[in-house]
Amino acid sequence: ACCCCGAPATIIAVASFAWAAIMAWLVALYLARPVRSVANTAEAVLNDNDEVAVPAFHGLVPREIRQLGAAFNTMLEVLRRRAAETHKALHEAETSNAAKSQFLANMSHEIRTPLNGVVGMIELMQMTELTPSLQRHVETAAQSSQSLLRLVDDILDLSRIEAGRLQLVAVPFHLPSILHDVRLLFTEQARTKSLTLLTAITQDMNTVVAGDKHRLQQILTNLVGNAIKFTPEGTVTVRCSGQPEDEKTIRVRFEVTDTGIGVPAERQAVIFDAFAQADSSMTRRYGGTGLGLSIARQLVHMMDGDIGVQSTVGIGSTFWFTVVLERLPDTVVPVITPPARPPEPPPVVAPTTTQPAFVSPAGVEFRAALKRFGRQSVSILLVEDNPANLRVTQALLETLGCKVETARNGLEAISAYRERRFDLVLMDCQMPEMDGYEATQAIRRLEAVLRRRTPIVALTAHAMEGSREAALDSGMDDQITKPLTMAILTRKLLQWLAPAEASSC
Repeated sequence: ACCCCGAPATIIAVASFAWAAIMAWLVALYLARPVRSVANTAEAVLNDNDEVAVPAFHGLVPREIRQLGAAFNTMLEVLRRRAAETHKALHEAETSNAAKSQFLANMSHEIRTPLNGVVGMIELMQMTELTPSLQRHVETAAQSSQSLLRLVDDILDLSRIEAGRLQLVAVPFHLPSILHDVRLLFTEQARTKSLTLLTAITQDMNTVVAGDKHRLQQILTNLVGNAIKFTPEGTVTVRCSGQPEDEKTIRVRFEVTDTGIGVPAERQAVIFDAFAQADSSMTRRYGGTGLGLSIARQLVHMMDGDIGVQSTVGIGSTFWFTVVLERLPDTVVPVITPPARPPEPPPVVAPTTTQPAFVSPAGVEFRAALKRFGRQSVSILLVEDNPANLRVTQALLETLGCKVETARNGLEAISAYRERRFDLVLMDCQMPEMDGYEATQAIRRLEAVLRRRTPIVALTAHAMEGSREAALDSGMDDQITKPLTMAILTRKLLQWLAPAEASSC
Protein backbone atom coordinates (compact mmCIF):
# COMPACT_ATOMS: atom_id res chain seq x y z
CA ALA A 1 0.00 0.00 0.00
CA CYS A 2 2.85 2.38 0.85
CA CYS A 3 4.52 1.67 -2.49
CA CYS A 4 1.31 2.34 -4.34
CA CYS A 5 0.87 5.66 -2.57
CA GLY A 6 4.49 6.67 -3.14
CA ALA A 7 4.45 6.28 -6.95
CA PRO A 8 1.85 8.98 -7.71
CA ALA A 9 3.60 11.38 -5.31
CA THR A 10 6.89 10.86 -7.12
CA ILE A 11 5.25 11.37 -10.48
CA ILE A 12 3.59 14.55 -9.25
CA ALA A 13 6.90 15.87 -7.90
CA VAL A 14 8.72 15.10 -11.14
CA ALA A 15 5.93 16.67 -13.14
CA SER A 16 6.04 19.77 -10.94
CA PHE A 17 9.79 20.16 -11.40
CA ALA A 18 9.40 19.62 -15.14
CA TRP A 19 6.63 22.23 -15.30
CA ALA A 20 8.74 24.66 -13.29
CA ALA A 21 11.71 24.09 -15.60
CA ILE A 22 9.54 24.63 -18.66
CA MET A 23 8.08 27.82 -17.18
CA ALA A 24 11.55 29.05 -16.23
CA TRP A 25 12.71 28.40 -19.77
CA LEU A 26 9.69 30.17 -21.19
CA VAL A 27 10.21 33.14 -18.85
CA ALA A 28 13.88 33.30 -19.79
CA LEU A 29 13.05 33.01 -23.48
CA TYR A 30 10.11 35.38 -23.73
CA LEU A 31 10.60 37.75 -20.80
CA ALA A 32 14.04 37.81 -19.15
CA ARG A 33 16.09 37.69 -22.37
CA PRO A 34 14.20 40.56 -24.05
CA VAL A 35 14.51 42.66 -20.90
CA ARG A 36 18.22 41.82 -20.72
CA SER A 37 18.58 42.78 -24.38
CA VAL A 38 17.05 46.20 -23.65
CA ALA A 39 19.37 46.61 -20.65
CA ASN A 40 22.44 45.64 -22.71
CA THR A 41 21.46 48.13 -25.40
CA ALA A 42 21.05 50.88 -22.80
CA GLU A 43 24.47 50.05 -21.34
CA ALA A 44 26.04 50.19 -24.81
CA VAL A 45 24.51 53.64 -25.37
CA LEU A 46 25.96 54.79 -22.05
CA ASN A 47 29.38 53.63 -23.32
CA ASP A 48 29.03 55.93 -26.36
CA ASN A 49 28.07 53.18 -28.80
CA ASP A 50 25.50 55.07 -30.87
CA GLU A 51 25.02 52.37 -33.51
CA VAL A 52 23.20 49.80 -31.35
CA ALA A 53 19.48 49.04 -31.27
CA VAL A 54 17.13 46.68 -29.45
CA PRO A 55 16.47 43.64 -31.72
CA ALA A 56 12.91 43.06 -32.83
CA PHE A 57 10.92 40.67 -30.61
CA HIS A 58 8.59 38.04 -32.12
CA GLY A 59 6.55 35.04 -31.11
CA LEU A 60 5.26 34.73 -27.58
CA VAL A 61 7.16 37.75 -26.22
CA PRO A 62 4.57 39.79 -24.31
CA ARG A 63 3.20 42.81 -26.14
CA GLU A 64 4.43 45.13 -23.40
CA ILE A 65 8.03 43.92 -23.90
CA ARG A 66 7.74 44.38 -27.67
CA GLN A 67 6.39 47.90 -27.10
CA LEU A 68 9.26 48.61 -24.69
CA GLY A 69 11.83 47.58 -27.29
CA ALA A 70 10.15 49.59 -30.04
CA ALA A 71 9.86 52.67 -27.79
CA PHE A 72 13.51 52.34 -26.79
CA ASN A 73 14.58 52.20 -30.44
CA THR A 74 12.41 55.24 -31.23
CA MET A 75 14.02 57.09 -28.34
CA LEU A 76 17.48 56.17 -29.65
CA GLU A 77 16.57 57.46 -33.10
CA VAL A 78 15.33 60.76 -31.65
CA LEU A 79 18.51 61.08 -29.59
CA ARG A 80 20.67 60.38 -32.65
CA ARG A 81 18.77 62.95 -34.70
CA ARG A 82 19.06 65.56 -31.95
CA ALA A 83 22.74 64.78 -31.47
CA ALA A 84 23.28 65.20 -35.20
CA GLU A 85 21.39 68.50 -35.13
CA THR A 86 23.42 69.65 -32.13
CA HIS A 87 26.66 68.65 -33.83
CA LYS A 88 25.60 70.47 -36.98
CA ALA A 89 24.64 73.58 -35.00
CA LEU A 90 27.94 73.44 -33.11
CA HIS A 91 29.85 73.07 -36.37
CA GLU A 92 27.93 75.98 -37.88
CA ALA A 93 28.61 78.07 -34.76
CA GLU A 94 32.32 77.22 -34.91
CA THR A 95 32.36 78.00 -38.61
CA SER A 96 30.53 81.25 -37.93
CA ASN A 97 32.98 82.17 -35.17
CA ALA A 98 35.89 81.32 -37.43
CA ALA A 99 34.35 83.42 -40.19
CA LYS A 100 33.79 86.27 -37.73
CA SER A 101 37.37 86.06 -36.51
CA GLN A 102 38.64 85.99 -40.08
CA PHE A 103 36.41 88.93 -40.96
CA LEU A 104 37.70 90.91 -37.99
CA ALA A 105 41.27 90.05 -38.89
CA ASN A 106 40.69 91.16 -42.47
CA MET A 107 38.86 94.29 -41.32
CA SER A 108 41.71 95.13 -38.97
CA HIS A 109 44.23 94.65 -41.76
CA GLU A 110 42.25 96.66 -44.30
CA ILE A 111 41.70 99.55 -41.86
CA ARG A 112 45.21 99.57 -40.40
CA THR A 113 46.85 99.61 -43.83
CA PRO A 114 45.47 103.02 -44.95
CA LEU A 115 45.46 104.25 -41.35
CA ASN A 116 49.21 103.69 -41.28
CA GLY A 117 49.56 106.22 -44.09
CA VAL A 118 47.25 108.69 -42.35
CA VAL A 119 48.98 108.47 -38.95
CA GLY A 120 52.44 108.60 -40.51
CA MET A 121 51.69 111.61 -42.70
CA ILE A 122 50.13 113.46 -39.78
CA GLU A 123 53.19 112.79 -37.65
CA LEU A 124 55.47 114.03 -40.42
CA MET A 125 53.37 117.19 -40.70
CA GLN A 126 53.66 117.75 -36.96
CA MET A 127 57.44 117.79 -37.35
CA THR A 128 57.32 120.69 -39.81
CA GLU A 129 56.81 124.42 -39.34
CA LEU A 130 53.05 125.09 -39.38
CA THR A 131 50.91 128.13 -38.81
CA PRO A 132 48.81 128.00 -35.61
CA SER A 133 45.69 127.37 -37.67
CA LEU A 134 47.25 124.47 -39.59
CA GLN A 135 48.70 123.10 -36.34
CA ARG A 136 45.19 122.90 -34.87
CA HIS A 137 43.92 121.15 -38.00
CA VAL A 138 46.74 118.61 -37.83
CA GLU A 139 46.11 117.98 -34.12
CA THR A 140 42.42 117.37 -34.87
CA ALA A 141 43.35 114.91 -37.60
CA ALA A 142 45.77 113.16 -35.23
CA GLN A 143 43.11 112.82 -32.54
CA SER A 144 40.60 111.48 -35.07
CA SER A 145 43.03 108.88 -36.39
CA GLN A 146 43.80 107.72 -32.85
CA SER A 147 40.06 107.46 -32.12
CA LEU A 148 39.64 105.26 -35.18
CA LEU A 149 42.56 103.09 -34.08
CA ARG A 150 41.07 102.70 -30.59
CA LEU A 151 37.77 101.64 -32.15
CA VAL A 152 39.49 98.95 -34.19
CA ASP A 153 41.40 97.76 -31.12
CA ASP A 154 38.20 97.65 -29.03
CA ILE A 155 36.43 95.47 -31.59
CA LEU A 156 39.40 93.11 -31.79
CA ASP A 157 39.67 92.93 -27.99
CA LEU A 158 35.98 92.07 -27.67
CA SER A 159 36.38 89.35 -30.28
CA ARG A 160 39.42 87.90 -28.49
CA ILE A 161 37.66 87.89 -25.13
CA GLU A 162 34.50 86.27 -26.51
CA ALA A 163 36.60 83.58 -28.20
CA GLY A 164 38.65 83.01 -25.03
CA ARG A 165 41.87 83.87 -26.85
CA LEU A 166 42.91 86.93 -24.84
CA GLN A 167 45.71 86.05 -22.43
CA LEU A 168 46.83 88.23 -19.53
CA VAL A 169 50.57 88.90 -19.28
CA ALA A 170 51.82 89.50 -15.74
CA VAL A 171 54.80 91.84 -15.34
CA PRO A 172 56.23 93.55 -12.24
CA PHE A 173 55.48 97.26 -11.91
CA HIS A 174 55.26 100.01 -9.32
CA LEU A 175 51.55 100.43 -8.55
CA PRO A 176 51.62 104.26 -8.28
CA SER A 177 53.01 104.38 -11.83
CA ILE A 178 49.52 103.48 -13.08
CA LEU A 179 48.10 106.73 -11.71
CA HIS A 180 51.13 108.67 -12.91
CA ASP A 181 50.63 107.40 -16.46
CA VAL A 182 46.91 108.23 -16.37
CA ARG A 183 47.70 111.76 -15.25
CA LEU A 184 50.19 112.26 -18.03
CA LEU A 185 47.72 110.94 -20.57
CA PHE A 186 44.71 113.03 -19.56
CA THR A 187 46.13 116.25 -18.10
CA GLU A 188 45.96 118.13 -21.39
CA GLN A 189 42.49 116.79 -22.21
CA ALA A 190 41.19 117.85 -18.79
CA ARG A 191 42.84 121.26 -19.11
CA THR A 192 41.15 121.80 -22.48
CA LYS A 193 37.75 121.37 -20.78
CA SER A 194 38.81 123.42 -17.72
CA LEU A 195 38.45 120.34 -15.51
CA THR A 196 40.53 119.52 -12.45
CA LEU A 197 42.13 116.06 -12.64
CA LEU A 198 43.22 114.66 -9.27
CA THR A 199 44.86 111.36 -8.32
CA ALA A 200 45.29 109.83 -4.87
CA ILE A 201 46.76 106.57 -3.58
CA THR A 202 46.93 105.25 -0.04
CA GLN A 203 50.37 104.83 1.50
CA ASP A 204 50.08 101.04 1.78
CA MET A 205 49.59 100.83 -2.01
CA ASN A 206 53.00 102.38 -2.65
CA THR A 207 54.29 98.94 -3.54
CA VAL A 208 55.52 96.73 -6.34
CA VAL A 209 53.02 94.25 -7.78
CA ALA A 210 52.77 91.74 -10.62
CA GLY A 211 49.89 91.85 -13.06
CA ASP A 212 48.92 92.79 -16.59
CA LYS A 213 49.82 96.48 -16.45
CA HIS A 214 48.75 97.11 -20.04
CA ARG A 215 45.23 95.77 -19.48
CA LEU A 216 44.98 97.52 -16.11
CA GLN A 217 45.86 100.79 -17.81
CA GLN A 218 43.31 100.01 -20.51
CA ILE A 219 40.53 99.67 -17.92
CA LEU A 220 41.51 102.82 -16.05
CA THR A 221 42.02 104.79 -19.26
CA ASN A 222 38.52 103.90 -20.39
CA LEU A 223 36.93 104.98 -17.10
CA VAL A 224 38.90 108.23 -16.86
CA GLY A 225 38.29 109.01 -20.53
CA ASN A 226 34.55 108.52 -20.03
CA ALA A 227 34.60 110.67 -16.88
CA ILE A 228 36.24 113.55 -18.73
CA LYS A 229 33.96 113.11 -21.73
CA PHE A 230 30.75 113.21 -19.66
CA THR A 231 31.84 115.95 -17.23
CA PRO A 232 31.14 119.46 -18.55
CA GLU A 233 32.68 121.17 -15.52
CA GLY A 234 34.16 120.36 -12.14
CA THR A 235 36.53 117.60 -11.08
CA VAL A 236 37.59 114.08 -12.01
CA THR A 237 39.31 112.18 -9.20
CA VAL A 238 41.13 108.85 -9.48
CA ARG A 239 41.74 106.96 -6.23
CA CYS A 240 43.65 103.76 -5.50
CA SER A 241 43.39 101.73 -2.29
CA GLY A 242 43.54 98.09 -1.32
CA GLN A 243 43.93 95.40 1.25
CA PRO A 244 45.79 92.09 1.49
CA GLU A 245 43.97 89.13 0.01
CA ASP A 246 46.44 86.64 1.49
CA GLU A 247 50.19 86.50 2.12
CA LYS A 248 51.08 86.85 -1.55
CA THR A 249 48.26 88.85 -3.14
CA ILE A 250 46.40 92.09 -2.59
CA ARG A 251 42.98 93.21 -3.79
CA VAL A 252 43.41 96.66 -5.28
CA ARG A 253 40.44 99.01 -5.68
CA PHE A 254 40.34 101.88 -8.17
CA GLU A 255 37.67 104.57 -8.13
CA VAL A 256 37.02 107.22 -10.77
CA THR A 257 34.71 109.94 -9.44
CA ASP A 258 33.38 112.80 -11.53
CA THR A 259 30.95 115.70 -11.24
CA GLY A 260 29.38 114.92 -14.59
CA ILE A 261 25.93 114.23 -15.98
CA GLY A 262 25.44 110.93 -14.13
CA VAL A 263 23.82 107.65 -15.17
CA PRO A 264 20.07 106.99 -14.68
CA ALA A 265 19.34 104.24 -12.17
CA GLU A 266 17.49 102.11 -14.73
CA ARG A 267 20.54 102.12 -17.02
CA GLN A 268 23.18 101.29 -14.45
CA ALA A 269 22.44 97.55 -14.66
CA VAL A 270 23.05 97.37 -18.43
CA ILE A 271 25.73 99.99 -18.95
CA PHE A 272 28.45 97.32 -18.85
CA ASP A 273 26.81 95.31 -21.65
CA ALA A 274 28.40 95.43 -25.09
CA PHE A 275 27.18 98.26 -27.33
CA ALA A 276 25.14 99.75 -24.45
CA GLN A 277 25.17 103.39 -23.40
CA ALA A 278 22.99 105.29 -20.96
CA ASP A 279 20.66 106.20 -23.86
CA SER A 280 20.83 106.58 -27.62
CA SER A 281 21.13 110.35 -27.41
CA MET A 282 24.57 109.89 -25.78
CA THR A 283 25.83 108.17 -28.92
CA ARG A 284 24.66 111.09 -31.03
CA ARG A 285 26.04 113.73 -28.65
CA TYR A 286 29.22 112.18 -27.26
CA GLY A 287 30.02 109.40 -29.72
CA GLY A 288 31.41 106.00 -28.83
CA THR A 289 30.33 102.44 -29.48
CA GLY A 290 29.56 101.29 -25.95
CA LEU A 291 32.31 98.65 -26.13
CA GLY A 292 34.71 100.15 -23.60
CA LEU A 293 32.83 99.34 -20.40
CA SER A 294 31.96 95.84 -21.62
CA ILE A 295 35.64 95.14 -22.32
CA ALA A 296 36.58 96.67 -18.96
CA ARG A 297 34.16 94.38 -17.12
CA GLN A 298 35.45 91.26 -18.84
CA LEU A 299 39.07 92.23 -18.22
CA VAL A 300 38.28 92.88 -14.54
CA HIS A 301 36.65 89.45 -14.24
CA MET A 302 39.74 87.88 -15.81
CA MET A 303 41.73 89.51 -12.99
CA ASP A 304 39.44 87.95 -10.33
CA GLY A 305 37.82 91.29 -9.61
CA ASP A 306 34.51 93.10 -9.90
CA ILE A 307 33.28 96.39 -11.35
CA GLY A 308 30.35 98.66 -10.64
CA VAL A 309 28.95 102.19 -10.62
CA GLN A 310 27.26 104.52 -8.16
CA SER A 311 25.66 107.51 -9.82
CA THR A 312 23.12 110.30 -9.43
CA VAL A 313 21.83 112.14 -12.48
CA GLY A 314 23.04 115.73 -12.48
CA ILE A 315 25.43 115.15 -9.56
CA GLY A 316 28.06 112.76 -10.88
CA SER A 317 29.27 109.17 -10.87
CA THR A 318 31.80 106.90 -9.24
CA PHE A 319 32.94 103.98 -11.36
CA TRP A 320 34.97 101.47 -9.35
CA PHE A 321 36.66 98.16 -9.94
CA THR A 322 38.82 95.71 -8.02
CA VAL A 323 41.56 93.38 -9.22
CA VAL A 324 43.76 90.83 -7.48
CA LEU A 325 47.50 91.43 -7.97
CA GLU A 326 50.57 89.64 -6.67
CA ARG A 327 52.62 91.60 -4.16
CA LEU A 328 56.35 91.59 -4.90
CA PRO A 329 59.46 92.85 -3.09
CA ASP A 330 60.29 96.45 -3.95
CA THR A 331 63.62 95.33 -5.41
CA VAL A 332 61.94 93.54 -8.33
CA VAL A 333 61.51 96.69 -10.43
CA PRO A 334 64.91 98.37 -10.90
CA VAL A 335 65.08 102.14 -10.88
CA ILE A 336 66.80 103.21 -14.08
CA THR A 337 68.12 106.74 -14.29
CA PRO A 338 67.90 107.91 -17.90
CA PRO A 339 71.04 109.49 -19.32
CA ALA A 340 71.17 113.26 -19.33
CA ARG A 341 69.80 114.61 -22.59
CA PRO A 342 72.05 117.03 -24.45
CA PRO A 343 70.68 120.45 -25.34
CA GLU A 344 68.56 120.33 -28.46
CA PRO A 345 70.64 121.50 -31.42
CA PRO A 346 69.22 123.50 -34.31
CA PRO A 347 67.92 121.65 -37.38
CA VAL A 348 70.66 119.94 -39.36
CA VAL A 349 70.75 120.39 -43.11
CA ALA A 350 70.81 117.01 -44.80
CA PRO A 351 73.85 116.28 -46.97
CA THR A 352 71.98 114.56 -49.80
CA THR A 353 68.77 115.14 -51.70
CA THR A 354 67.41 111.77 -50.61
CA GLN A 355 66.98 113.02 -47.05
CA PRO A 356 64.62 115.69 -45.71
CA ALA A 357 65.67 119.31 -45.33
CA PHE A 358 66.15 118.86 -41.60
CA VAL A 359 66.62 116.14 -39.03
CA SER A 360 64.03 116.22 -36.24
CA PRO A 361 64.91 116.17 -32.53
CA ALA A 362 64.00 112.47 -32.63
CA GLY A 363 66.58 112.06 -35.39
CA VAL A 364 69.24 113.86 -33.35
CA GLU A 365 68.62 111.57 -30.38
CA PHE A 366 68.61 108.54 -32.66
CA ARG A 367 71.98 109.48 -34.16
CA ALA A 368 73.40 110.11 -30.69
CA ALA A 369 72.32 106.60 -29.68
CA LEU A 370 73.93 105.17 -32.81
CA LYS A 371 77.21 106.85 -31.92
CA ARG A 372 77.07 105.23 -28.49
CA PHE A 373 76.65 101.91 -30.31
CA GLY A 374 79.70 102.70 -32.44
CA ARG A 375 77.68 103.23 -35.63
CA GLN A 376 78.09 106.25 -37.90
CA SER A 377 75.13 105.49 -40.15
CA VAL A 378 72.40 102.92 -40.67
CA SER A 379 71.33 101.26 -43.90
CA ILE A 380 67.75 99.96 -43.98
CA LEU A 381 66.05 97.76 -46.57
CA LEU A 382 62.35 98.71 -46.56
CA VAL A 383 60.06 96.15 -48.23
CA GLU A 384 56.50 97.47 -48.72
CA ASP A 385 54.04 97.18 -51.60
CA ASN A 386 51.56 99.89 -50.55
CA PRO A 387 52.76 103.19 -52.11
CA ALA A 388 51.42 105.40 -49.30
CA ASN A 389 52.89 103.25 -46.55
CA LEU A 390 56.18 103.00 -48.43
CA ARG A 391 56.39 106.77 -48.72
CA VAL A 392 55.47 107.34 -45.05
CA THR A 393 57.84 104.74 -43.62
CA GLN A 394 60.68 105.89 -45.85
CA ALA A 395 60.11 109.51 -44.76
CA LEU A 396 60.11 108.53 -41.07
CA LEU A 397 63.35 106.57 -41.52
CA GLU A 398 65.03 109.39 -43.41
CA THR A 399 63.89 111.86 -40.76
CA LEU A 400 65.91 109.75 -38.33
CA GLY A 401 68.87 110.00 -40.69
CA CYS A 402 68.76 106.44 -42.03
CA LYS A 403 69.83 105.44 -45.53
CA VAL A 404 66.88 103.66 -47.09
CA GLU A 405 66.62 101.30 -50.04
CA THR A 406 63.14 100.15 -51.01
CA ALA A 407 61.62 97.03 -52.52
CA ARG A 408 57.98 96.48 -53.45
CA ASN A 409 57.76 92.70 -53.08
CA GLY A 410 59.67 89.72 -51.80
CA LEU A 411 61.49 89.04 -55.06
CA GLU A 412 62.87 92.58 -55.18
CA ALA A 413 63.87 92.27 -51.52
CA ILE A 414 65.90 89.10 -52.17
CA SER A 415 67.61 90.73 -55.15
CA ALA A 416 68.51 93.84 -53.13
CA TYR A 417 69.73 91.76 -50.19
CA ARG A 418 71.98 89.70 -52.46
CA GLU A 419 73.62 92.81 -53.93
CA ARG A 420 74.48 94.76 -50.75
CA ARG A 421 74.61 94.64 -46.97
CA PHE A 422 71.95 96.18 -44.74
CA ASP A 423 71.90 96.80 -41.02
CA LEU A 424 68.20 95.91 -40.75
CA VAL A 425 65.29 94.83 -42.93
CA LEU A 426 61.72 96.11 -42.42
CA MET A 427 59.53 93.52 -44.13
CA ASP A 428 55.85 93.88 -45.00
CA CYS A 429 54.07 90.54 -44.71
CA GLN A 430 51.40 90.63 -47.42
CA MET A 431 52.74 91.50 -50.87
CA PRO A 432 52.16 90.38 -54.47
CA GLU A 433 54.43 87.93 -56.31
CA MET A 434 56.17 86.87 -53.08
CA ASP A 435 55.04 87.72 -49.55
CA GLY A 436 57.25 88.68 -46.64
CA TYR A 437 57.24 85.22 -45.08
CA GLU A 438 58.61 83.51 -48.19
CA ALA A 439 61.09 86.34 -48.74
CA THR A 440 62.39 86.00 -45.19
CA GLN A 441 62.85 82.25 -45.56
CA ALA A 442 64.73 82.81 -48.81
CA ILE A 443 66.94 85.47 -47.20
CA ARG A 444 67.75 83.18 -44.29
CA ARG A 445 68.81 80.47 -46.75
CA LEU A 446 70.89 83.03 -48.63
CA GLU A 447 72.56 84.12 -45.38
CA ALA A 448 73.85 80.60 -44.86
CA VAL A 449 75.87 81.09 -48.06
CA LEU A 450 76.81 84.73 -47.43
CA ARG A 451 77.69 83.96 -43.79
CA ARG A 452 75.95 86.95 -42.29
CA ARG A 453 72.70 87.49 -40.44
CA THR A 454 70.61 90.66 -40.54
CA PRO A 455 67.70 91.44 -38.21
CA ILE A 456 64.37 91.30 -40.04
CA VAL A 457 61.40 93.06 -38.43
CA ALA A 458 57.91 92.41 -39.76
CA LEU A 459 55.67 95.32 -40.72
CA THR A 460 52.10 94.04 -40.56
CA ALA A 461 48.58 95.35 -40.32
CA HIS A 462 47.48 92.08 -38.70
CA ALA A 463 46.74 92.41 -34.99
CA MET A 464 45.06 89.06 -34.29
CA GLU A 465 46.64 86.17 -32.41
CA GLY A 466 49.06 84.15 -34.46
CA SER A 467 50.44 86.98 -36.60
CA ARG A 468 53.57 87.39 -34.47
CA GLU A 469 54.08 83.63 -34.28
CA ALA A 470 53.80 83.38 -38.07
CA ALA A 471 56.44 86.08 -38.45
CA LEU A 472 58.83 84.42 -36.01
CA ASP A 473 58.27 80.99 -37.55
CA SER A 474 59.28 82.32 -40.97
CA GLY A 475 62.60 83.54 -39.56
CA MET A 476 61.80 87.14 -38.69
CA ASP A 477 63.11 88.54 -35.41
CA ASP A 478 60.33 90.88 -34.33
CA GLN A 479 57.10 92.53 -35.43
CA ILE A 480 55.69 96.05 -35.63
CA THR A 481 51.92 96.33 -35.90
CA LYS A 482 50.67 99.16 -38.06
CA PRO A 483 49.98 102.05 -37.82
CA LEU A 484 53.63 102.91 -37.42
CA THR A 485 54.68 105.89 -35.30
CA MET A 486 58.04 107.57 -34.88
CA ALA A 487 58.24 106.46 -31.24
CA ILE A 488 57.61 102.79 -32.07
CA LEU A 489 59.94 102.85 -35.05
CA THR A 490 62.76 104.48 -33.07
CA ARG A 491 62.41 102.02 -30.20
CA LYS A 492 62.50 98.98 -32.48
CA LEU A 493 65.44 100.27 -34.49
CA LEU A 494 67.52 100.96 -31.39
CA GLN A 495 66.55 97.56 -29.96
CA TRP A 496 67.88 95.66 -32.98
CA LEU A 497 70.75 97.95 -33.91
CA ALA A 498 72.24 97.94 -30.41
CA PRO A 499 75.32 95.75 -29.81
CA ALA A 500 74.44 92.26 -28.60
CA GLU A 501 75.64 92.90 -25.05
CA ALA A 502 73.64 96.16 -24.85
CA SER A 503 70.43 94.75 -26.28
CA SER A 504 70.49 91.85 -23.85
CA CYS A 505 70.67 94.09 -20.78
